[in-house]
Amino acid sequence: MFPNANYLNSSQRKKVEDAAKAALKKEREAKKAAAAPKKEVSKTSKGKTRTGRADPADKNIIAQMRKAQDLHTELGVKNHDIRVSPTRTVNVHSSVINKVLSAHDKFTKPDDKRKFRVGLIRQLRKR
Repeated sequence: MFPNANYLNSSQRKKVEDAAKAALKKEREAKKAAAAPKKEVSKTSKGKTRTGRADPADKNIIAQMRKAQDLHTELGVKNHDIRVSPTRTVNVHSSVINKVLSAHDKFTKPDDKRKFRVGLIRQLRKR
């Protein structure tokens, strides 16, 4: 295993090889732990268990925009990445976010808000 292992006696050689094997094993386990993130288990409002990496509310475009608006007021961030599909994000300026949220808040009926949200996602996907 090592080039100088021939100069060691058998007990010393075995100790060195065992130490090297243990180091390789630790390295492999560390890679596995880093490569596969653990899924979080949480409970929904109805008491059912949900397994996943992200909160489902974070996928809602209005919730994303509200978080982005908070970041703008707290940290002064101008452009924000808004997730419009599972694989695509769009960069949106904070002034556009303010206009969209004010328009969304003017709707009173849930069906109108849903239609607005669907149309908003369609428009952002075209960008």
